Amino acid sequence: MNNEWKEISNDRVIQKIDGGIYIIRPTRFKSDVPVSCPLCRFLLKDRSDVFSFIKYECCSDCSLQWAQSNKQKWKLGWRPSKIDIDMFIKKKKQVPSCLATL
Repeated sequence: MNNEWKEISNDRVIQKIDGGIYIIRPTRFKSDVPVSCPLCRFLLKDRSDVFSFIKYECCSDCSLQWAQSNKQKWKLGWRPSKIDIDMFIKKKKQVPSCLATL
């Protein structure tokens, strides 16, 4: 992932993230919340993800999977293994991101 913001005009910058997605934001925009979860790398999609990131530094799915059930270890810096995260990502990719009824 490229974390560098590049200026595209006097008041806007652009950043390329995983999957070929580009984020454009105002130059003066500051946020402590990233665009994607540091564990599963999925984009944060709603307020529950933002609130989860503020509390656990991961999306709500990852907090439910690991952080909330391991609160003490989590506070001390424990994180799941890369293998566990990769298996979780594989399962997460199989779940529809939206459902529509006709």
